[in-house]
Amino acid sequence: MLGPELDVQQITPQHVLTFKSKMENLPKGTKAGTPFSELECAEIENRVSPVTAKKKFDTIKSFLLWMGKSGVIDKVPGQGLSIKKQKKAKSEERRGFEPHELDTLLSSPLFTGALSKHRRTVKGEILITDDIYWMPLVLLYSGMRMAEPVQLAAEDVVLDGPVPYFQLLHKKIKLKTAQSERKVPIHPDLVAFGFLDFVHARQKSDPAARLFREITQSKDISGAYSKRFGRYRRAIGLNDPLLVAHSFRHGFKTALRNAMVPEGVEYFLTGHTISSASHKYGKAPKVEVLAEHLGKIDFGISPSVKAQLISNAGA
Repeated sequence: MLGPELDVQQITPQHVLTFKSKMENLPKGTKAGTPFSELECAEIENRVSPVTAKKKFDTIKSFLLWMGKSGVIDKVPGQGLSIKKQKKAKSEERRGFEPHELDTLLSSPLFTGALSKHRRTVKGEILITDDIYWMPLVLLYSGMRMAEPVQLAAEDVVLDGPVPYFQLLHKKIKLKTAQSERKVPIHPDLVAFGFLDFVHARQKSDPAARLFREITQSKDISGAYSKRFGRYRRAIGLNDPLLVAHSFRHGFKTALRNAMVPEGVEYFLTGHTISSASHKYGKAPKVEVLAEHLGKIDFGISPSVKAQLISNAGA
């Protein structure tokens, strides 16, 4: 854009404005070394997202600011320019699963029998109640954030009490906020589906190891699982892009509200921050109280699908 001969002192706000425009209209998949004249795409759907455009533009802005602070240039051009992230309309945000979509998911080969461990989208006779089987059910019935269950150790599931629960502690896993530290009761449906047997087996083999130890990735485990779930979802015909792994948390919040669970209890279950001063006093309700409220939620899953999941426990 500027050429190797231009002195950095000669960079003007117009140069920065031109670069900003190029980033906003940058074609998807643009390779390094592409001539600057070709960095333009007329079709909105074929441009990079505003988030990507902002990242690329902010990199140059940061470099210009560094030159200004270092005294390389006298004045930083285009300081007031920025690319704003576009707010999505409510209709474009992620959403929870509808009851018929949950029936589709929970009656798919992963939960009724697949061709093999590596061909789980194809109907067959092999049912494997492993990490990939349990993760969607745990996300659905606990409302946990994607990054929470994949970090939990087997011993972080407390079974020796009146109510089994997931224990999320800052000292053991990375949590989003201080309010994210909490106890999440295990829903009675999960118990009926045989989840505690899975937990028992993991605790017996290595209690300090991760509960979902077969879901692996060198860095972002939750992101890797989210992509895997997305591929499976599409393979079974759930093609709405607004349905993602995080949709389980959306649906959980909706189910709590439909069950008329008090807002305070809702926040203790989901680990959301609440601004009310009264919420900051005292301790969280006993896990037995939380479990009583959690047991009220209903996702609208059909009785036949639930019956199949219960029968899987004895398979």
